[in-house]
Amino acid sequence: MKKSIAIIISITIVLGAGFLVASKIVKTQQDSGFTVVELNDINNTDKFLWSKAYIDTSWFDIPIKLENSKKNDRFRFSIYEYNNQEASLAQESTFIVQGNIVENPFTLKVSDIGDGIEVGVVSDRGGTYRYSFQIEDLSATKYDVISYVNSNGELTDSHMLELKVNNQNSSLKNFLLIFLTMLLVFLGVWFGFLKKRIFPSFSEGGQFRYQIGDTSGFINFDSNSRRLIIGSGLDVKQNVFQKLFCGPIQEELLNTKHSIEIHPEMDSELGVCVYSIFCIPRSKMVEGRAGNMKNKNNYKIETSQEVIELKYINLSHV
Repeated sequence: MKKSIAIIISITIVLGAGFLVASKIVKTQQDSGFTVVELNDINNTDKFLWSKAYIDTSWFDIPIKLENSKKNDRFRFSIYEYNNQEASLAQESTFIVQGNIVENPFTLKVSDIGDGIEVGVVSDRGGTYRYSFQIEDLSATKYDVISYVNSNGELTDSHMLELKVNNQNSSLKNFLLIFLTMLLVFLGVWFGFLKKRIFPSFSEGGQFRYQIGDTSGFINFDSNSRRLIIGSGLDVKQNVFQKLFCGPIQEELLNTKHSIEIHPEMDSELGVCVYSIFCIPRSKMVEGRAGNMKNKNNYKIETSQEVIELKYINLSHV
């Protein structure tokens, strides 16, 4: 419809659901008299190690219908941001119009508009923001009718765009955070519970009093060790990983040729840690019994070259 007089048409429009392509709209809701249109979120990811940063863009379309327009006539578009109900020109975000980055406000010819414009928003400010548009006719011959129509062909003037910007960690960082969290949980469970169940140590203390010929002395159990080897008859190998996660192996009297092994184990019936003694050839037990040790137990163990006498002392194992 054409009117007889030329007037400056300055229309403030907050874009509504009808202005957006259906695939680019999430949902609408009523808020203080405005219909709030939620755009697709911006999901930025940060740079981490060799993972590059990703800057996301939220796109939406504005269908515009101009009657009796000339291709060189121009229109000014202003984008406003609302903060606590106060509107100001949006300067903190980057806007892409018809494929080009523009300053806000920006001017387009009718030939650039066609049936509407496609707008992209780029922002690295985390949070939720609301925008509206103002469109001003700058043509020398003012148009009788400028229609801003929604998908139903209806005029709308009470819509507001809402955009949520999420600044996220990169997938690599998330993976490493999850991995490190799982690793810390595993280490906590391992050292706090599983290790002492699977590889118990000499937590009950205790000692041997030994006699080899005219030589005597004491061997104190190391509370952090998982095995005690007496003599040099066994080939003991342990790396740093085994020492850390399983526990070290205590070695004593390596100047002798014996092969005596003592190791702790959890007694499932008593719920306590007990110590067991075994002889491995070349050593042979001639007095005492292999297996669980009790306080004041005496053992006599010999090889073809020497004899060692042991007396077990531990008030925890009476």
